[in-house]
Amino acid sequence: SLLGAASGAIGQFNSRDDYFKGIVQNQYESSWAEMQNSLTGGTATAANREVTELAFATLLGDKDKATGWLDELQDFAAVTPFSFGDLTSMSQTLMNYGIKDSKQQIGWMQAIGDAGSATGLSGADLTMLAAYLGRMNSTDKVSLEYLNPLMERGIDAIGYLADNLGTSKDAVYEMISKGQLSGIEASKLIVEKMGEENAGAMDAISQTYSGLTSTLEDNRAQLDAAMGKGYMETRSKGLQE
Repeated sequence: SLLGAASGAIGQFNSRDDYFKGIVQNQYESSWAEMQNSLTGGTATAANREVTELAFATLLGDKDKATGWLDELQDFAAVTPFSFGDLTSMSQTLMNYGIKDSKQQIGWMQAIGDAGSATGLSGADLTMLAAYLGRMNSTDKVSLEYLNPLMERGIDAIGYLADNLGTSKDAVYEMISKGQLSGIEASKLIVEKMGEENAGAMDAISQTYSGLTSTLEDNRAQLDAAMGKGYMETRSKGLQE
């Protein structure tokens, strides 16, 4: 009977041992799969950033400036409800229309981001706003072709101009048809009014569940990208050889 009891105890121990081994194995496999996914995603993000840096280096005429500017945009993305991709797209659009000063760009993106947050616009819509405002600024012309897309997205551009000029909206439409308004001044005014009327909207959205989720995803992407960059640099040396 002692032999039987000992045999039973050993059997229970082995079963328990196998059970715990199974738990450890599952945890290891799960952690390994998660790390592999992070590395794969991070490498793709790092590779995309490398291409983006080259594009901005062309726009700014300097690789170091491009790297520094993208670092600023990454920090900006980490505290806003918009992604790094949304902001780089908007920034690139503004640069294409001659708005390259970093301080001016941040001001414009802050105003456009606040207006977009207040009216529920998507990242693509923000780039669209930047494009039409940029065109207005670069051509120094005010036309309904540039203003209507803003109005359709909840930006009262005509109202802003009318208030500033102390006149009616109908009068502004007439001035536009006669080409009497400066696109540089009008775009600057619209951006300022967008910022004033919607100040704090982006920050408020960033504190909501969806905004916090977006911020968490951006920060996680930065961590994955750092790991991916290290892997990519080592791998690239091998590929070159």
